[in-house]
Amino acid sequence: KYSFQGTFDGQGHTLTIYYEVTAGYTAPFRVTENATIRNLHVTGSIITSDQMAAGLVSEAEGTLTIENCRSSVDILCSFEWSGQHAGFVSYIPMMFGEVSCEVTITGCLFDGSIRTTSTTTSCGGFIAVAGGTATIRHSLMAPTSVSEGMVANTFAYYGEHLNIDSCYYYGLHVANNQGTS
Repeated sequence: KYSFQGTFDGQGHTLTIYYEVTAGYTAPFRVTENATIRNLHVTGSIITSDQMAAGLVSEAEGTLTIENCRSSVDILCSFEWSGQHAGFVSYIPMMFGEVSCEVTITGCLFDGSIRTTSTTTSCGGFIAVAGGTATIRHSLMAPTSVSEGMVANTFAYYGEHLNIDSCYYYGLHVANNQGTS
């Protein structure tokens, strides 16, 4: 697999995507490694019957910094279990049993949707699974639509090493609200 490495500055532009797939790990950036993505608005749709779709990055290896980005992506899934979809990053792996991957998201907005036509669960507003370290700062979760039971936690479905600072959510009712309403 090839990963995006380096800095991508969207300079305030909008990237419109449309993916209709049966494969997992679908996002504008499938894998990143030691990367920075900033000043980008992503809109459009991901229709999938598999896991790990995200509005920006499917898998973040090494370090990933996301700054001043907006995800307005509509994720529609027909997967019958733990979909692990997210507004920004689906998966931050733990490498060789060690916490070695680190993602920092600052000043971002998710105003897209995460929906299912089946029994998809285990999704997160910003991050689905954070095996590595994840920090979300000064960000807003304000989805247009979320299917009931699909998103268990406001900002991250799973994150043993998760830090949330000055983050807010609006119009979302889930089992574990992280941040401030």
